[in-house]
Amino acid sequence: MGTLRGQRDIGPRYKNSDGTDGDLIGGLTWMGYSVELVFPLIRNAGMKGVLFYDTGNAWESGYDFGNMRQTAGVGVRWYSPIGPLRLEYGFVLDQRAGESGGRFEFTLGMGI
Repeated sequence: MGTLRGQRDIGPRYKNSDGTDGDLIGGLTWMGYSVELVFPLIRNAGMKGVLFYDTGNAWESGYDFGNMRQTAGVGVRWYSPIGPLRLEYGFVLDQRAGESGGRFEFTLGMGI
């Protein structure tokens, strides 16, 4: 959470013998940007809503601004009695073959 919410993994992959994408290699360079709009939902309870847009990617070397992945989504943040909670859903805006259209992400603890 905090990078490309909604994506399971990004970056370069091995190429299979048939030319399709294989296992994830991981990148040596990374670039990412996020924009969030955080607003109160229930002030007295410490509950906030969030709308977000994330873009970024990882590469084997260098940077390719034409190959930035994009997600957007919504979430709820709550400063609960047991600590900060975040539940967010990211939609993949540039979904590729074999990828999920999005996913939920949850955190408990600092980093809110």
